[in-house]
Formats: sequence, C-alpha cells, structure tokens
Amino acid sequence: MRPGIIVTLLLLLTVTLVWGVNYLSTHDSVDEVIDVNTIELGRGRIIHLLGVEGTASWDSVQGEHSADGEMIWSIVEVDTALVQKLEDKINGQSVTLEFVKFEPDTASADLHAYVYLNGDEISLNEWLLSEGMAGVDRSQNHQQTEHFEMVVKEARAERRGLWGQTRRMQAIGGEEKASTPPAERDHSRELE
Repeated sequence: MRPGIIVTLLLLLTVTLVWGVNYLSTHDSVDEVIDVNTIELGRGRIIHLLGVEGTASWDSVQGEHSADGEMIWSIVEVDTALVQKLEDKINGQSVTLEFVKFEPDTASADLHAYVYLNGDEISLNEWLLSEGMAGVDRSQNHQQTEHFEMVVKEARAERRGLWGQTRRMQAIGGEEKASTPPAERDHSRELE
C-alpha cells in the first residue's frame, strides 16, 4: 500500500474514533430514575441533573432567610410519587447530555449535566423546575443558575407541583399553625 493511503486511512479511523467516543459520552438511554435529580444511564453512569435539588413534599422543605432577607427553601427528602412521574416521562428513552465545566472551587467528582430527551429543546432539569417538582441547587454555579431561579419563581407564583401544596409548620413556642406555599407567605416573622 502507498504511504499516502495508509495515512489517510489512519486519519479517518482517528476521526471516527474521536467522534464515536464523544457521541457515546453524550448520548445514552435512561435505565433507572434513582431520585428526582439523579438518573442511571444504560451504560451504568450515574448523572445528577445540574442545578436541580431533589424534592418531595412540603413536609420535606426547610426555609431560611438569605442575607438580603429573601426566604430560601431547601429540600431535605425525596417523594416516590415525583420519582414515578419522572420515570413515566423518561425511562428507557434516549437522552443527550450537556456537560458543563466548573470553576475549580465548585468542581465535583460526580457527573452533573443538563439532560435532554432526544427531540426536546427544554432540558429535563428545566422541566422538573417548571413543573414544581424540584428546587434550584445552589451548591454549584453554572450557566443556567439565574434562568433556573426564574423558572422556579414562575412555578411558585403559579403554584405548580410542590408549590401548590400546603403543609403544617411548627411555630416557635410549640404552637402549630397551618401554612401556605412560599409564594403566598409573609416571611418576615417566620424564622425570628
């Protein structure tokens, strides 16, 4: 064989392998929904939905005031009904992953990605937030943090999903009171 043909074939093989590895690292199928923000893919990889904090019901939500006085809600437990809703939407479907490079101080050993069902323009991450099934994970700064905050704010205002539920809160002093979702609460005295 001529050297030019061999070099051309080697280059073609290299390009094909690089493309294949890249494609296989960003395309897979969902094997299992572990919780509201974690899925297992067909090749065994565990992916955390970037910017999504797993949720459950109002019994699993805790609130605290931020430095500027705004109430920040944190999720502390996962609801199996929400996991089932997510499973119904995605199990067995093909997905495309969009990985994000993190700043060194926010890097994690876990795999975090925006996950898109093939053909969808909105990520599963954003869908969960817009349906009121999860809160925004503020532990890592990423390119869609502000957008996700706006999506959750809209879901809260429209009382979708979790934000439409009510729960009972234990007031300081031991007296119970009924409470409303965060979108309708007066937070000024809640955690005094």
